[in-house]
Parts: sequence; C-alpha cells; structure tokens
Amino acid sequence: MVGDMIVNLYQKDLWRDTRKYNIKRIFPSDKERLMSFIKKNFPDEKGWLIEAEHAWHNGNVYVAVECEKIIGFACYDSSGKGYFGPFGVNKDYRSKGVGTELFYACLDAMKNDGYGYAIIGWVADKEDDEHSPVEFYEKTSQAKYIPSSNPKNTIYSNKVNISQYDFYKALVIGCTETGKSKAFIRPEKEINVVTYNLTLTDEDISWLWDYIEKHGVSKFYIDPWYIALLKGYLSLIDGTEYNTQIISDANYISDILNKNKDSEQLKWIKGKTFAVLFIQTAIQNTCEALGVYRQYKSK
Repeated sequence: MVGDMIVNLYQKDLWRDTRKYNIKRIFPSDKERLMSFIKKNFPDEKGWLIEAEHAWHNGNVYVAVECEKIIGFACYDSSGKGYFGPFGVNKDYRSKGVGTELFYACLDAMKNDGYGYAIIGWVADKEDDEHSPVEFYEKTSQAKYIPSSNPKNTIYSNKVNISQYDFYKALVIGCTETGKSKAFIRPEKEINVVTYNLTLTDEDISWLWDYIEKHGVSKFYIDPWYIALLKGYLSLIDGTEYNTQIISDANYISDILNKNKDSEQLKWIKGKTFAVLFIQTAIQNTCEALGVYRQYKSK
C-alpha cells in the first residue's frame, strides 16, 4: 500500500521536550550548504533538491548541526500546505535520535503556524518497500494512514505526468523470497504501459541528466528519480544503444533484475512490488522526453 499518513499536532505529550542535538531553523545564507548536503547524501533523490529549495524560500526547513556541519534536514509545506517532508539524515547518524528531533521540530513549527494536523505524503508500507519509514512515523507520532489516499487521489495528482503515479491501475508486481534475496516476478496479466519503438542511447540519458541537474525539469516534465532508475537499469545491460521495445518487455526486465538482484545499481528498488512497472514507466517517460531533448540538443 502507498498512501498519505496524518498526525494530530495536539498530541503534544508525545513529543520529547529535551533535545540532544543542535536543531535549528535554517538561516537564509545556508542554502548552498543544504543543497550540498542533499546532493552528497541522497544523490538519487533529485526531486528533494527542488522541494527543499521551495521550503527554504519560506523558511520551512530545519537542520541538525554538529561541528558546524549539517547532519540532517527536514522540511514542511513543500509538496503542499500542511505536508511534512522531504526529510533525511546522514547515514552515520541514523537510529540515534537525529531524525526524531528533526521530525518533532517540524511538527512543533507546523502547530505554531496554526495547523491542527500534519500530512506525511506518499508513505509505502513494509509490503511495498522493505525500507519504509512507516514504523518510525507510527512510533514517534502515532501517525495513521488516511483512507483512499494513494497518489492518484491526493495532491500528487497535480503532477504534470500523473500516469507515473497511478500505480493502482496496474496489477501488483509481486516479490518472492529466494534465499536471502528478493526475486522479481511478473504479474499474471500485462500492465498497460505505452511502449515506443525507439533507439535510446547512453548519450541521451547523460545529456538529459546533466541538463536537468543544471536547469531543472521544466523543459522535459520528467521526474529525475526515473532517470536515475533508468541509468542504473541500463548499466546492467551490455552495449550503449538500446531498443526501447526490447528493454521495456516485462519478461526481459524481470530477467535482468533476477540476474542482478544483489547489484548496488538498483538497491533503492529492492523489495518494491512495483519494480518492473517503475522501470517500464521510466522508459516510457524518457521516450516522451526525447523529442524535446533532441530539439534542445540541436540548438
């Protein structure tokens, strides 16, 4: 399941009053430090840079600082009014209370801003993502899932390319245990994903990645996360040119994933039940951006 969670901000007795870490609202001139921290610690989360910058403009970012360095950050009112996130902590400081204190700092700020509830957007449960933070949110704030809040029914439906978020039109792509690793299997029926017959090259992907990293997504309307996913997927395939009909085939994708299930290239989708669909959607969205890409490349 993927959905939004809700927190009652008037359950103040749940919050911890004393702090172990130096948590502060970010100072305007520390924007570059924030962006550098996100790029270094979460290189696959390109969308977080845009969301964090939006929150920074409104002063809605908190950071944890140690030895004059950022070790974690948390935002609110980024995806929408009353929404918490994005949120991340340096791997060396995880499970030590840093994330909890950042989370609480944002909840307190949201309550002081007049909100009665906070929404935590797009949280997958453990069945869909073995690394899901759902238990953290339940334990620290008694957060609960909002009924009928999968992405197609929430603020995320305002995204330009809603099809990439409408996961529940498709049958679930299951995962099964094989020893210590996850094996990806196909659904019983085909998923309705548009397939293009184009030649995709490593040069195409590199150019798109570099352009979006420098100028943002406005020209291409493609989520940078999907480009990162596609880069990782293509790195597992021999060659530098790829026929999109072949690499979009569900059987072909499943074979690649099963042969490389221990690869670090795709570690962020391990255990996700939508792994094949994620890759198919990444290819579809990239194909749709190719015409715009080639137009700008020729200039």
